[in-house]
Formats: sequence, C-alpha cells, structure tokens
Amino acid sequence: MKITLAQLNPVVGDVRYNLSKALDALSESQKDHPDLVIFPELFLVGYPPQDLVEGHWFIDQEQKVLEELIEASNQYGETGILIGAVQPAEDDVGRGIYNSAVLIYRGEV
Repeated sequence: MKITLAQLNPVVGDVRYNLSKALDALSESQKDHPDLVIFPELFLVGYPPQDLVEGHWFIDQEQKVLEELIEASNQYGETGILIGAVQPAEDDVGRGIYNSAVLIYRGEV
C-alpha cells in the first residue's frame, strides 16, 4: 500500500482555503499513485479551532466544504482520503460534535 502524508499547515477558521490546500495536495500526489492520502487532525477547520466549533454556522460551513471534498474524491480514482474534520454528533451528549477522522473513497464516506 502506498501512502502519502500531506503534512500541511491549515489556517484556523478558513475552511475554504483549507479545502483548496487539500485539493492541491491530492492533485499533486497523483503523480505517485497513492492508495491513501492522509491529512492532519482537524485539517478542514484548522487546529486548534477553539471557540469556532461552538457556532452552528461554522460547523455548517465546514460540512459544506466536506461535501465538496467528498464529491471531488471521484476525480482521484483508486485513492482514498483520510482527513480530520468536525462531525456533528447523532446524540445530545456533550457539545454535539466530534473530532473525527473521515475516510473518503470514490465519493463516499
């Protein structure tokens, strides 16, 4: 298995810019034909996001960007994407969000 580690520095709070960096890294990685590209913890929101994750508007914005990445994954054939993101919880425990690793492959999580 060939793995690319995309050790990049996201900008805290700038999910659109961070998506752009992720897409650039994915495109660049294709010359090596990786099976999996791995991004850092909370890459889409930037680390540490602190109070930004308290706002529903921010989580909604990040979820839209994540959906764009999921759709874009169809361009990368056999390459899986493992990226850190905030995910809404399906229950009412705690703050209602999780620090998650999202595995994306061919347009699906």
